[in-house]
Amino acid sequence: MKGLLRKDIYLAKDTLAIMLLLGLIIGVSLSFFVPSGVFIPLMTAMLASLTPTTMNLDHTSGWNRLQATMPLTKKTIVMGKYITFTAHILFGYIIGFILCFLMNLIRKNMTPDDYFTFSIIGLSFAFFSGCITLPANHIVKNEKMGIIIFIFSYFASAVILLGTGYLLLKVFLLNLQKDFYIIGWILLAFSLCLFCLSIIVSFKTYEKKELV
Repeated sequence: MKGLLRKDIYLAKDTLAIMLLLGLIIGVSLSFFVPSGVFIPLMTAMLASLTPTTMNLDHTSGWNRLQATMPLTKKTIVMGKYITFTAHILFGYIIGFILCFLMNLIRKNMTPDDYFTFSIIGLSFAFFSGCITLPANHIVKNEKMGIIIFIFSYFASAVILLGTGYLLLKVFLLNLQKDFYIIGWILLAFSLCLFCLSIIVSFKTYEKKELV
């Protein structure tokens, strides 16, 4: 497991610098038009993309074939990707939160509720995308399909996030102002539940990939 994690970190380190620089430029540009909290979902989503990137590199480099000859269980291989993905999300969230805090010292346009809102959006969005990207990337056979799945996962995550919020407000009749924090925690908990359930799906898709 440690070897797999080190391998993914090594593959992601060059892309990480580019992502951080790009996120900083985009975040600073956007923060002059929207609240500084934009840094949180932006950096979280951008760093979450590092794991699908390493999975695409595994496909193109032939690492998956070499990996199949190693004394590694299927659960170890799959869980390694999930651990890496979660670490990227948390690292992106921390970086985004710090940048948001520093920018807010200048602009002073954030309230505690805003920090909570952008945190929930960033974390939920990233975990929703992982529910789609990680299982699907175990069965794709080329880099182009991996990129398509990655882009689709972001659109699907936005739909799931907005759809869940709509159901909570319209079907379960929660009040946005009165139940603000409850809605946020429900969204995050739901995204984490789907993320955990996707591990089972990943086990199945990885088995199918090996049989092809």
